[in-house]
Amino acid sequence: MLDAKAVLNVNGKMFYFFGITVALLFLALFPMEIQAQKSLRRAVYGGESTVPVRPVTKPKTVVIRKTVTPKKTVQSTAKKNASANAKKNLLNITFVTTEPKAEIWIDDKKFGVTDEKRELTKKLAAGEYRILAKTNRQVLFSTQKVTISPEQTKVELIDPAFNKPKPAPVAVAKPKVEEKSELEIAAEISASVKEILEDFGDPKKVDSITQEDWELVFRAAQLGQLQGYTAAQIEAHRWFASGQLELAKNEIGNAFTSFNKSLEFVQNSPAPYYGLGNTYLVKRQYQDAIKLYQRALSFNPKFAIAYRKMGDAYKALNKEKDAISAYKNAILYGYETPETHYLLGMTYLQDKQLEEGISELETVVKEMPKAETFIVIGEAYEKLKRGVSAIENYHKAIFNDPASAVAYYKLGSAYYEQREYGKAKEAFEKAIELDSNGKVLNLAESHKKLREAASKINR
Repeated sequence: MLDAKAVLNVNGKMFYFFGITVALLFLALFPMEIQAQKSLRRAVYGGESTVPVRPVTKPKTVVIRKTVTPKKTVQSTAKKNASANAKKNLLNITFVTTEPKAEIWIDDKKFGVTDEKRELTKKLAAGEYRILAKTNRQVLFSTQKVTISPEQTKVELIDPAFNKPKPAPVAVAKPKVEEKSELEIAAEISASVKEILEDFGDPKKVDSITQEDWELVFRAAQLGQLQGYTAAQIEAHRWFASGQLELAKNEIGNAFTSFNKSLEFVQNSPAPYYGLGNTYLVKRQYQDAIKLYQRALSFNPKFAIAYRKMGDAYKALNKEKDAISAYKNAILYGYETPETHYLLGMTYLQDKQLEEGISELETVVKEMPKAETFIVIGEAYEKLKRGVSAIENYHKAIFNDPASAVAYYKLGSAYYEQREYGKAKEAFEKAIELDSNGKVLNLAESHKKLREAASKINR
């Protein structure tokens, strides 16, 4: 019978040697993997690992080829993108200063100069900046932090010192004005109306009356503010003023009605008849106009403006002698306007009374030196065969209107008659130059006269 301890000892030794044999065999078969595992354990845990090692099946190695972008190219693209984004985010900022030609400094660097409108517009990124504005003489905006944003694209660089409120004006106590009574107002208006009506009868002042004056007369009469006049006179003045206003607006029918209404209240005044005569004159019913002017003169034989209008009616009918008589009476009784003298002078010339016509027109040019009047005088002298006087007046016409082609043409004709062909040629050339389109001259006739003058030079 075997001893149990002996059996255990034998078995233990057998197991011991069996274990060593298995370990040696494992190391012989897998030396690299174990070493690699040990290296990995050292790298991860440090030192020797006590974690049991399991055999690992070696994976199949797969090679993956990667395309690597060069480092410089990546950096260059990134910079370009950053630059493009920065430009895209720039804002159009307008700076406004209190003076033109002001320098704008941002973060201690000169940013630009404002224009004559005191503005500078440039691109700038949003953010906070230290901004200064100055000229050679002074600082307009001391250095301050300013925020630029899409909501803040216009920056007024104005120091508070420039915006100090002006001192309020010292209130001056106005003297208390006492309100006028209706009676006092009416008295003042009546005095003004009286002056207007007196001026209407004065040939030296009648032309100074305005439409506003007639409006005052009409309103005062309509509102019952006239004092010192009878009821009939007030109505007569109201309707006469209305007629004057309507005539000024060329409302002939209304004017005719108003003047006739005025006659209903006052039959012995020349004014309504004069007004009616003017309506007929505008309508070119000259005979009717003359009758009404004569009726007005029957109440006042010195009513100068009625003579003047009567002269216009006679002149329109080509009754020069009657027109001359009427104009002379207008001047005799005080209506000595340059226009009246001009009309009288022109009517004299139409009636072939050349000396008288020249005399009247020379009176006119002393007060109203117009080229047209000098030309008419020159033509009259030519008819009298007084060429030197004609030339003198044509020169005066050119002096008053250097662009008058007619004056140069007339001067050329006068020189031609005096056989001064060189001067005639120059005058005709100037006339054609001034009126090359033939608006006032007969160009065919002008060129003909120019050729004739040129052909006679040096003969």
